[in-house]
Amino acid sequence: MHPAVEEYIESLPEHFHQPMEEVRHMILDLHPGVEERWKHQCPFYYFRKRFCYLNCPKDTIILGFVHGNEMQDHAGLLQGNGAQVRHFMFDPKEPLPYDLLHHYLIESITVDKKRTA
Repeated sequence: MHPAVEEYIESLPEHFHQPMEEVRHMILDLHPGVEERWKHQCPFYYFRKRFCYLNCPKDTIILGFVHGNEMQDHAGLLQGNGAQVRHFMFDPKEPLPYDLLHHYLIESITVDKKRTA
């Protein structure tokens, strides 16, 4: 785990700590090859290439997907209208939607694998 990410999470308001750590561990547990890096003032996660990131503007947690435009979004909850990036926003004070987060993370790493095959 990257020390700058530890510092970032600790610098957030208290109610962000647990959900951020839980999502962080979900990402890192996807595959032994997932690597955490500190880029652009937030944690980015790499498998073959950069595939997702976490950010906490205001009172929301954003799980962003670098190639979200290539992901299957059956739930219709991904946001963003840029060329590539899509994101899923959730409230750190609410229970984490584990199944949904896991689905999007699996989809994101699958897209990363396909892009670099």
